[in-house]
Amino acid sequence: MLTLDAHMVRLGVVIAGVVAFAVYAAGLCIAGYVPTQFDAYGLLLGIWAAGLVALMLWPVQVTYEGRVIARVLWCNLGVVTFGALVPHSLRLVLLVAPVFSIFYAALHLRLSQVIWITGWTWVASIVCSAILVSQAGLLWEWELLLSAGFLLVLGGALFLAAEVLRLRKRLDDRQLGMENLVGRMRDLAFRDELTGVASRRFIMGVLERQKALAERGQQFTLCYCDLDHFKEVNDEFGHAAGDAVLVQFASLASSVVRNIDYVARIGGEEFLLVLVGADQEAAEAVASRLRERTRALSVGEVKARSLSVSIGVTSHQKGETIEATLARADRALYDAKRHGRDRVVVAG
Repeated sequence: MLTLDAHMVRLGVVIAGVVAFAVYAAGLCIAGYVPTQFDAYGLLLGIWAAGLVALMLWPVQVTYEGRVIARVLWCNLGVVTFGALVPHSLRLVLLVAPVFSIFYAALHLRLSQVIWITGWTWVASIVCSAILVSQAGLLWEWELLLSAGFLLVLGGALFLAAEVLRLRKRLDDRQLGMENLVGRMRDLAFRDELTGVASRRFIMGVLERQKALAERGQQFTLCYCDLDHFKEVNDEFGHAAGDAVLVQFASLASSVVRNIDYVARIGGEEFLLVLVGADQEAAEAVASRLRERTRALSVGEVKARSLSVSIGVTSHQKGETIEATLARADRALYDAKRHGRDRVVVAG
């Protein structure tokens, strides 16, 4: 998104170009190159310049592409119309201006839209030539040659505009690739690569934010989970099977919590559930449900082994540090392990 300064610079350049063209056109009028019967054209020229500046400042809620199309068409039709009033030798000089408009359109629009604008610009020049031949008595041969030359100029501009669009697409694709790369790096930093749940680094940031909310009255409770005898699973079935177990448990843990809660892998076979706005009683119910469903998980096919989890539950106390809350949850988890595993222990 453009900053205000960049927008003002672009607007200043456009206004300077409009003023330069208007001054040049006024000079042609003063020098007598514009027929006397078109004295009122000075007023029309002013209206055209004012209209173009107004389109640049247009506050009406229209799509961005719609605004660009309106600006370019207004610019080109005005230039072509005025160019029809001057001699052939000077008209081609004026008709260079639409070429820059087409390049401007190529920076903001699709190729089909640029082709559409180019076509209407040439049609406008044909209409002006036909009027000159029928009303002003100009030679149709000259107008035909001039229209053909203008068509070649527009064709060359359109070819270059297509190249600009191709380069713009390459840059957009490269930028999108960079954004995707940054997104993947962010996911690696904030999500556990194996299980897809939050990483330790991310959940610590969540805990700090929840602590700040807890100081204003919003409670949260932790469930510190550890899969029982997980080393034996790795030793007996291999690390690939152990990884599959971690993925299954992470998915199961995510299914028993709400959308506002968090599930994170702290390390190894340890997981942390952050239950937002929940007290210890509600958290104990969630932990018990997770413990019961973990029993339904198994590893291995021929000699299957059932799984279990030990969980320590504690609520954050207002005024204490996150480290203190985690330590209390860890002690509750240790008590669950010490008293036989496959159980939920609530601190205190």
